[in-house]
Amino acid sequence: MFKPIPPPASASRSRVRLSASIIQAAGWDSYTSEFEFYSWFRKRDELICLPIDESSGAEHPFYDIINIVTAVAAQAAISSLQDIPPLKALLAADRLKKCKGTWANEGRSQLDLNLGVEVTDRLGWSKQLSASRPIYVAAYGRAVLLISERRFLEAQEEDVTTS
Repeated sequence: MFKPIPPPASASRSRVRLSASIIQAAGWDSYTSEFEFYSWFRKRDELICLPIDESSGAEHPFYDIINIVTAVAAQAAISSLQDIPPLKALLAADRLKKCKGTWANEGRSQLDLNLGVEVTDRLGWSKQLSASRPIYVAAYGRAVLLISERRFLEAQEEDVTTS
């Protein structure tokens, strides 16, 4: 299910290029031009990406997270300590990003997820090529999941029979 994407040989670490099989498995091949998507760090080394499809009229799966980020960004007046949101709500904006997907070629067989260097660094790509590790990618429903090699290896050891 998960496939490794090796670190780029060049200095361009801000985008992750997806293969046709991942694009098709996620149903992202229906986009004919550049599109936006949300990326959410569910855990430190686990990124979930979902397209923003406003034409469907359905709520985005990250709707609750988006509302938390929006509420915290409003920064209401503080009259007591109770008015300060929990730390996890304050940090939510750092974990949710709006990004763009762009086709790497005319045939739409490769898609670049323009995530930014900060995100790819968190997933294992480094300025020093010798220290860079692959990013593992899979599709689940309409979601594209990107995880670090460390998280991939860690998950291999987890007991799936317990919650």
